[in-house]
Amino acid sequence: MNQACNEAIRAALAIVTSELTPAGNSGWRFTNPIGVPHVVAANTDSDWLLFDADCPGEAWGPEYFWDALVRNGSLNGLAKLVLTGDGSLRLRAEIPIVEDADLTTRVRETCGGFETGRSLKAELSSPADSPAGEAEPIDLKRLCSEAGWPLAERGGRRLAVELEVPGGFSQALLIPEKQGVRISCEVATLDAITEECRQAVGGFLLAACGLVRMARASVNANGTPPVARFEVVFATAPSPMEISSALESLSVGCSLCGEEIKTLQVPAIAERYLALRGWGASPAARRNERTVTP
Repeated sequence: MNQACNEAIRAALAIVTSELTPAGNSGWRFTNPIGVPHVVAANTDSDWLLFDADCPGEAWGPEYFWDALVRNGSLNGLAKLVLTGDGSLRLRAEIPIVEDADLTTRVRETCGGFETGRSLKAELSSPADSPAGEAEPIDLKRLCSEAGWPLAERGGRRLAVELEVPGGFSQALLIPEKQGVRISCEVATLDAITEECRQAVGGFLLAACGLVRMARASVNANGTPPVARFEVVFATAPSPMEISSALESLSVGCSLCGEEIKTLQVPAIAERYLALRGWGASPAARRNERTVTP
């Protein structure tokens, strides 16, 4: 990434927080100004600005995976909870660096999502409201057309876009929300699954969140039955290039997880998967193991 782009990112971060510390040639650390102060690392990688922060508490075992997926659906902006390789939960966000996007707004939205995500056990709430004031309705049809993705109208200002999923068919729904839009695709309907299956599905999807940039996995727990999905949420109107990035990301998420989630709804397979990942022990045993493991 060139120096001019790095400077634009630094300037956007500086508008959001006054406590910005350089970290290497293309990274920064800052204190999130929203809610309880906590440190966020920001780094650039090609055309992406990557955010990372810790998720406090002991909510790292499989008994919390489902709740984390539900929580993902309530986070503002591009924030998401992910499961890392060492089995811990972290807050991440990947913001595409595109010419027609308002980077400062995306950073601010993500900071709000990080604050909500740090309260895993808190009562679920809706994503933070967009800035006050009336806004023009988003012209999703125009934005999708400019992004170059064919679309179909579904009524109620909703649009459907076919994703690029090799060997399968998946659609993303674009649904206006307040001053922004939620772009989501269903991965699987989770009908009458056991607790072990919930944990296996949760762990698998949270791990996938850490691999797929921009999109996050979530569960619509209010549905009957619940539905697992990948989604990208913009609290304010996205640009055409941001919509294109979101649809590409959802295509990757659906390609990685569709068949696997169906398989993990089989109890015997879910139990085996949990055991292979070391998630079968009791919470107390896992805490003790984590304490003594270097």
